[in-house]
Amino acid sequence: MIKQEVGNQLALPEQIAAFVERVCEKQNLHSATIRPPHMLIPLDSGNGRSRMARIIAKRYFEAKACAFSSRDIFLDLTMSGTIQSINEVNAEIQTSAEYSNHFQGVIALNIDAILPHLGDASGAKFFELVSKIKKHATLMLFVPAECSQKHLDLIVERIGASIISFPATSYNDKELTRLFCGFLPPAISPPGLQATKRPGSSKDGESTKLEERIGAYISQSVRNKTIKNIKEAAEALFFNDEATEMLFGGLRKSKETVVTRQVPATTPAAPA
Repeated sequence: MIKQEVGNQLALPEQIAAFVERVCEKQNLHSATIRPPHMLIPLDSGNGRSRMARIIAKRYFEAKACAFSSRDIFLDLTMSGTIQSINEVNAEIQTSAEYSNHFQGVIALNIDAILPHLGDASGAKFFELVSKIKKHATLMLFVPAECSQKHLDLIVERIGASIISFPATSYNDKELTRLFCGFLPPAISPPGLQATKRPGSSKDGESTKLEERIGAYISQSVRNKTIKNIKEAAEALFFNDEATEMLFGGLRKSKETVVTRQVPATTPAAPA
């Protein structure tokens, strides 16, 4: 499952994070020049694909775990199911190589639209491109979390033993609630949310009820529950006074401190 860092930023999924650290450790220990394995990751669009690729590329760069020969240490590319789109992606990769004949670094490819075409001409063109760029770059292929096992197996078979396939990543209701709280604008986020924002922290009854209210609100207002949509729904509360009052009104009132100014009694001055 996804874990959180300080500041409610998502870390890498545990299994992927462990894999990346093993790669960096082995490369550092043995001063290896072998490129890290390519990665096939089932993760829905809108759930941090670009961020994941950026984190891994930066970690590899810092650990000198693979070669980097271009201005950008990673590319984030999406292709449709057409041969023209695949050619355009190829051209962008070649342009980004800049200082060498081939791009060396991490290339994140979002291939959702290619999956229905793996068996036709577009699929053949895609595997031809992958065969060429995988010799010099480290690939991260992203597919939907519900990608069929048939498609996963075909990709692994065609790319070969140099690719590692990871299990699908998804989010449960509690994780979505914590994400929502983390994305709230500070201006409308009550102090009582601090317990909710920190996974594993103890919660009182008030915080638990607040989590339940937020969970219900997410279920009603966010149809497609991706990180992107959760973030947008949390930020939209800034302009939704009615929903903000419904979620946090009671909590805010219970935290208010009323200060009454005490005016000392005085004795009227005697008339002159």
